[in-house]
Amino acid sequence: MAINFKQYISTLDDQYVLLPERYDPRKSKKTLGIPLLDIISIEERIINFKKCKEQKYILLDTSNSNSGFVESNNDDFNKPFGSNKKIISRNSVIISRLRPYLRQIGFIDENIVPENYFILASTEYFELISKTNESIAFIIPFLLSKQIQEYLQISVEGGNHPRFKINTLSSLYIPYDVIDNRNTISEQIVDYIKNIRISYSLLNKTYELFSKVYCA
Repeated sequence: MAINFKQYISTLDDQYVLLPERYDPRKSKKTLGIPLLDIISIEERIINFKKCKEQKYILLDTSNSNSGFVESNNDDFNKPFGSNKKIISRNSVIISRLRPYLRQIGFIDENIVPENYFILASTEYFELISKTNESIAFIIPFLLSKQIQEYLQISVEGGNHPRFKINTLSSLYIPYDVIDNRNTISEQIVDYIKNIRISYSLLNKTYELFSKVYCA
């Protein structure tokens, strides 16, 4: 069923963008809370291969992140690249603007790579960094919630490569009850990711053992 509504020119965004997905009436519903940008900043530090080819780094594509966890494979270390990449900080949150239904969101934990490695990522990611020393791991379940996922979905523009814009994130409000429990939620998310990394490590050791047995 089609959605019909009136929109006055005076209320349109800057530059009078007339794309219907910009003005979906389902996006007008506001939730009381604290603006996301009061908690985080959205960073964009770009680097090319020439500037980092002598450094140790891991390169994250959008497929490396899913539902809060960021996987780091051996193939991702010091992999040459052509297009520019973003420099990512530890303890930040990355979220892909491309096809949000894929849930390519992740927390960059301390154990993702050794300390002497840089973390580089696709420019399709937005990097969210805490404005204080407090962890922002708690925003992972917030960004993965049904309401926010639906909001990201109706905010995308483009046909073959649907993306949402940075102002989609800047318009988000975090509910007060989430803010009140941010430290507890952050600790739970960090523990969740730590346990996944332990499981991955044990699984890789099992693979190595089988490889030695069958290759002997």
